[in-house]
Amino acid sequence: MSIYQDKRDGTTYGGWKIERVILGKRVRLSTVSSNRLVATKMETMLMEMKDYGRTDLLQRILNSDNPSKKMRDYFRLYEERTLFTHNTEKEIQMVTPLRDDLLEWMTTYKDWSEKSRKDFTEKITVLFKRTQKKFPSPTVGDIPLLLKEYRTQCEERNTPSTFKHVKNVFSRFIKTRYGKSHELYQQISDVESLRTPIAEPSGPKSSKSVEQIERLSKVLPLKYRQMMWTMCTLGVGWKEYESIEVKDDIKYKRVYVVGTKMDKKDRRRRREVPYVYAPHRPVCTEKHFRKVLKQYGKKIRLPITTYSLRHSYSRWMEECGVPRWRVQMYMGHLPKNQTEQYQRGELWNHLLEDGEKLKQYIETRRKPTDTK
Repeated sequence: MSIYQDKRDGTTYGGWKIERVILGKRVRLSTVSSNRLVATKMETMLMEMKDYGRTDLLQRILNSDNPSKKMRDYFRLYEERTLFTHNTEKEIQMVTPLRDDLLEWMTTYKDWSEKSRKDFTEKITVLFKRTQKKFPSPTVGDIPLLLKEYRTQCEERNTPSTFKHVKNVFSRFIKTRYGKSHELYQQISDVESLRTPIAEPSGPKSSKSVEQIERLSKVLPLKYRQMMWTMCTLGVGWKEYESIEVKDDIKYKRVYVVGTKMDKKDRRRRREVPYVYAPHRPVCTEKHFRKVLKQYGKKIRLPITTYSLRHSYSRWMEECGVPRWRVQMYMGHLPKNQTEQYQRGELWNHLLEDGEKLKQYIETRRKPTDTK
């Protein structure tokens, strides 16, 4: 606790803060309806001041001109030794059996839903079962050692989230029963958590392999199967699928796709895509096609959307060895630098080559079926 001075008139007054210089942290007491809660916080602050040898601040605050009335009352109760004390109660609870006390507290804790309460109770029960050899009858004071032992077991079993939940339960238990200033709360915080392994990215999440698309094509009706393979081998969204145009040359076959975005002249962007299989026009609306994919996808347990087909095209192109800058052009992504601007003019020379690569890649990974 420290004395605050008003810079305007130089008056000093009692504050409700413990300065960082004195205690190494900052706490603010607010006026609350529960006198017991305020008294508990005040007692903790006064005990910390006594431990740091700053009892002189008590008299300085009482002698100030305008200390808070509530602060005066609590200082008076503290000096008369009639303030709420929990030291004896804490010592008694520290040696009581932990399991019964903890499970009883979990049934009355209000910040959890019933589902979370049931999940946490099961995890705490598993903790006591796995640590009963080293801790047959653990007490509240054994919580840090109990957590360290369980951390080792969770690390071996590769279950970091379970340990995180258990540690969270113990932190809330100590915080509710004893407060943040208790040494047990700090010891629990010092137990290092397990890091959750981060999975390496493996392309778009919704992309499907050739084998998955082949499984789906076996259950789809013919007209929808042709539409699905057309979208997979052109890498188009639905609006682009409705505006495809096949162009035959003497040497090359290619597909023109009208994009959904505008260029600088307010015209829709057009791009060329390699010709793999004969494209088929849509025979239904997008909404109906999505329902069909969802319906037949459930039969083989394969969640799929119309945009998954476009993502699959990008994945297959890269897996069959097409350079990334060409895949970006086929997908309709704008060039990001000047080098790609020049490469865009060379794209036409690779259309036949990339189309053959993708066709060969698909046919080697799928079983012989009707690809028309």
